[in-house]
Amino acid sequence: MNPKSLDILVIGLGKVGMTYDLKNPIGQVLTHTRAISQWARETSTAVNVVGIDPQPQTKALFQEIFTRNEWYANFSDLEIRRSFDLAIVATPISTIAQDVLDVWSYLDIKKVVIEKPAAKNLAELEALISIPGAKDNFIVGFPRPSLPSSIFLREQIRILGENEFWKVDIYYGGSVLNILSHFLNLTEFLFGPFRLDSFRFTSDGYLNAVFTSDSGNLVVHTHQHSESNNEKNEIYVEGPVTISYTNSGRDIRVGNLNEEATKSISKINFHNEISHMIGFFGEKYLRWASINEQSEFTHLTSTSLKQTIRLGEVAYVR
Repeated sequence: MNPKSLDILVIGLGKVGMTYDLKNPIGQVLTHTRAISQWARETSTAVNVVGIDPQPQTKALFQEIFTRNEWYANFSDLEIRRSFDLAIVATPISTIAQDVLDVWSYLDIKKVVIEKPAAKNLAELEALISIPGAKDNFIVGFPRPSLPSSIFLREQIRILGENEFWKVDIYYGGSVLNILSHFLNLTEFLFGPFRLDSFRFTSDGYLNAVFTSDSGNLVVHTHQHSESNNEKNEIYVEGPVTISYTNSGRDIRVGNLNEEATKSISKINFHNEISHMIGFFGEKYLRWASINEQSEFTHLTSTSLKQTIRLGEVAYVR
């Protein structure tokens, strides 16, 4: 059952907010605005969407997407305590935590999706966690746990021995908070929580780090290979099964599975998954906002989130 209408606020109409998929085929859903518009169309839900962005050129693009819309350069242009069922905050990492604090105090918002990593340092993260109701009403915008392949992999890991020893190697290009955060979040979803153990810089200036679980059954090594994201991000897992998660998740191979599990994973089209990533995630958070349907979202208290921000802070990597 879906509601007849939903009032949504989108703050930040940049890449993940609106522009990543503007010129892409309609089947690709890589932004919050397209996820909202597609879900509204499929569920026959009337969405009243307010967009906030300081860049005036975003206005016309935004108004092409939604029939019922309003656009403002700043949320302070709205009437104070105006009510929204959902706010999505997709502003830059440098300001996102303060943006959430400001909009939460100015407006009446029921639920909030904060784009990852939600904060640029631990002090900001703690400030967000301290907001009354944040534990239940705030989630962080990590979409990979919503993907069918991620859910399948976690099921197999649990069946084959989540208490066995697992070694995970993550190779990534770009920054800790923007890129590595995705893959540490996925690792936590698959295996459970872990903490930063050590880090060092290579002779080329790239960051390597080691994370371990409290039980010692999980060791995660991260390897930065570039200052920019070239989509050649990879995860390799060794344990009761071997997993290669390459091309940023577009190619996934699992060894040592039984015949039934092998057939199941062979049916998943991983290229289509990645191109629809925010679509999978958006459907879940919109159902959460509209009918309070729960899912395994990443909350502000996530261990991997805290440890990722900690690494970014202590290693001075942004």
